[in-house]
Amino acid sequence: MQTLIHNVEKLLRNHNFITLPGFGGFVATVDGSYEQDGILYPPHKSIGYNPSLNYNDGLLAQAFATELNISIDDANLIISKSIEELTSTLTERGHFRFGSVGIFHRTATGVEFEPSHKESYLSSSFGLVSICFPIINPDVKATDNEPQTIKTSRKAQFTRSAAWVAAVAAVILAFLMIPLNLNDGKSIYQLVQQEASFAPSVPNIGSQTSDVQQNIEQHTVEAKTTNTNNFHLILACFQTEAKARQYINEINESYKSNCTIIQAKGRCMVSLCSFNTESEGTDFLKIFVKDNRKFKDAWILMN
Repeated sequence: MQTLIHNVEKLLRNHNFITLPGFGGFVATVDGSYEQDGILYPPHKSIGYNPSLNYNDGLLAQAFATELNISIDDANLIISKSIEELTSTLTERGHFRFGSVGIFHRTATGVEFEPSHKESYLSSSFGLVSICFPIINPDVKATDNEPQTIKTSRKAQFTRSAAWVAAVAAVILAFLMIPLNLNDGKSIYQLVQQEASFAPSVPNIGSQTSDVQQNIEQHTVEAKTTNTNNFHLILACFQTEAKARQYINEINESYKSNCTIIQAKGRCMVSLCSFNTESEGTDFLKIFVKDNRKFKDAWILMN
């Protein structure tokens, strides 16, 4: 059960749809920052539950197989047993806490989900914390008749705030002014340009070897020829076809022609190549993600 929860929490950081076969699925939507009761919260993903998303798209099974170094069939068996345990516990207790994602409740009408909001699950918000803005009452003014303890407390609070701001400013200034050199001879400016962006971007796979490219084209041609291409290497998944096509347009030109859009269960998935058997797909996936770490979350879809 803990392996199931762990993999769902990990996948939610990079995917917006996580299905639990036979039970339902999690749906994540990106929400912007918001203010509530004087606290400003950073952007985050809102997690919902849809009981109709109970099919097996292979994403969770691929995560299990990779982590435990087992076959897809064995991974599906473990997932099935974990979901049976989840359903049994929910029936007996009436509720079940699914890690940091939220709590399931058994009601008279079915299963309801209550998100916990403990994690943002948004990579671009990594490291951001909520900020408290004290409410200032303009009608309250300081007077000379205030007790000395209140004056001293306000002065100390202001001094601590000023010291904190000065310390942060000094750290930022140090990063901007000192060209820190790393072991590979790159300056901090080059590092920022290459690695410091937390915003998700379309991976550039133009650096792949020619052998990998030939394998992609070969598998796709063979699958189309035999007309049994039921297994697909999925790079990304979107809610609309327009977003899927935009993703394809931003991929390196040499691979753009190999990408196709597969529509299934109300989602648009970007496929790079297809296979006749599951074993061919999983064997190629291991090589592909090893050479392209930016596609480490790719998986094999059985359609």
